[in-house]
Amino acid sequence: MKRNPVYLILILILLFINSCSMVQEKPAAPAWYVEQGLRGQSFEVIGYGDAGTMEEAKRRARSDVVRKINVIVESNWKEIQNCRQNPDAVMDCKYEVLAEIREQASMELDDVRVLKQQVVGDQYFIALRFVNLPIARKILYEIEADVGDICSPGNRLPYYAGTPLAKKLKSALGCEPALSLVRTRGLWYVAIGDRMIRLSQADFTELWSGQRDVAVSLETVVNSSGRPEQQVSRGDYFHLRVASQETGYLSLFVVYNTGQTVSLRTNVRVEGGTNLTYPDLNNYEGLIADIPEGQTNTRDLYLAVLCPSPRDFDRYEPIDEKLLASENAYQFGALIGDIDGCRLSGRMMHTRQKGERK
Repeated sequence: MKRNPVYLILILILLFINSCSMVQEKPAAPAWYVEQGLRGQSFEVIGYGDAGTMEEAKRRARSDVVRKINVIVESNWKEIQNCRQNPDAVMDCKYEVLAEIREQASMELDDVRVLKQQVVGDQYFIALRFVNLPIARKILYEIEADVGDICSPGNRLPYYAGTPLAKKLKSALGCEPALSLVRTRGLWYVAIGDRMIRLSQADFTELWSGQRDVAVSLETVVNSSGRPEQQVSRGDYFHLRVASQETGYLSLFVVYNTGQTVSLRTNVRVEGGTNLTYPDLNNYEGLIADIPEGQTNTRDLYLAVLCPSPRDFDRYEPIDEKLLASENAYQFGALIGDIDGCRLSGRMMHTRQKGERK
């Protein structure tokens, strides 16, 4: 039987239309996402992402934030080059911009917040907001409406007064705010009033005190030169030199740039005028400067603590690989409270790769 060509064409057209209707079109993106014009403060970076799952959409939005920060860093580097055109302002300009670059380049993007999100069909659209400020300015931004409460009288641990962060906040607020260091769910926060502000690893050293007390002095001495130094190369040997001008109980601690805290000596009875070297160079070569895997350099804080009576420092164990791998090692916040009422001196040691310029 001979088929009508027109009939065949109609069948083909119907099949084509039916197949098109079975293809699911990708949902149209919301206008706010297409335009990417959400506005925040001048120091906020907004990243956008979309995907078939919320988790993937957030990951893409974070990547967008990182990309935009890299653009800012590149722009600031060009600003340094422009500074060189003005010899009168070059030093101030260079240091200011370099400090900003260091802040931005070392950021951990854990503290991002959802600015806007929407689900269209089976597609997730999200905008994340990141406050691109150094920690002191970020705290001021977060507590702007509650300065009165922050400056009200309350318990203040003396240790914090000597930290760079407390000094910056005091200068801005006109008071000494009550700070505390808190670790929860594997992250560090600085608590101020009823606010908890996330600390990145770069921010963490803002809570390190290099204060010196006349009752107990501490120096980090490089073995090869015999001189006090605060910078060493990986593999160098160094030791601690402590002098106590008062009678008491001496303890030595090291705090790593992650907040892991270990004891070196605890509750050693000393008389006024005592000089002590750690470790004993008659038995050991010294402490060896090292850098954690995956890092190019590191900063560690060494503390000499002189207390009028023995303290319970049992929670701070000697250095041990298993200890450092556990959450129990992150005890710096607790140590600040435990040394209250003691005399204290601190020294920061910066370890860099061999051959790297100071």
